[in-house]
Amino acid sequence: MGKRGQDAGEHSVPWWQFKRGLPRRGVKGEAQTPLETAALSTSQRKRLNRRRHDLFRFAGAPKTVSTKHLAVLEWVPENHMARVLQPRGKIFQSLGILRGPEQWLYPEEAAFLVDRSSADLLIEGIAASVERCFSLMLHEHIPMEDYYAYAYLRRLGYHVRRSLGEPLSAWLPTRQSPSFEHEPFSFRYDVWAPGNFKRSMPGIPLFRAIIIPFDGPVWTAAKMRRLALAAAPSSARIIACRKKHCDDL
Repeated sequence: MGKRGQDAGEHSVPWWQFKRGLPRRGVKGEAQTPLETAALSTSQRKRLNRRRHDLFRFAGAPKTVSTKHLAVLEWVPENHMARVLQPRGKIFQSLGILRGPEQWLYPEEAAFLVDRSSADLLIEGIAASVERCFSLMLHEHIPMEDYYAYAYLRRLGYHVRRSLGEPLSAWLPTRQSPSFEHEPFSFRYDVWAPGNFKRSMPGIPLFRAIIIPFDGPVWTAAKMRRLALAAAPSSARIIACRKKHCDDL
């Protein structure tokens, strides 16, 4: 999680300035010259060393976040959810559920906000680190693959919500067996296209996502047809995760 603005040192870099100091994309002037340092001119060598110095300086500097941009959440163990104390940004329009005047977030939603330095999650009055949030998800029986898939879809701009009426921890087969063809499966998330989203009237999802291990059994055509029928009138997609890497199949 990014450090607060008032706690950062004199060498800290505000998050909105971080990318400005990095080399930009595109063909560089040095691309046409030999890679051997001895073949570079004095001016090219100085420019290369200056850019290398800037790259390491920006990469190693603390990334600060102003407190006025941070949302505040509070973990409530008896509800197994995080209560929103102070929302910030439009992303909260597609997060969690409403219980009366209060908004509540699922663990993976709260962890995602902390991971992207958009919120502080208070656990017993103390702001939790990203690692503490991940530990909390595991305690709530949420596999890390589910979080990686959620974060993967969110970072692509989709609106992602838990599939209604189905438990997040529903069992999926992890190895081939004679009954694999008829084993049950469960959708993890309902996904809507980027753009305007109303939590009260979300409409039909763009697709429904199911998460499988990257090294799991190969799905047969018959089981893929079952998956498509179960997702109707929406479509279905399989997200295969291996550690932090996810592929949309």
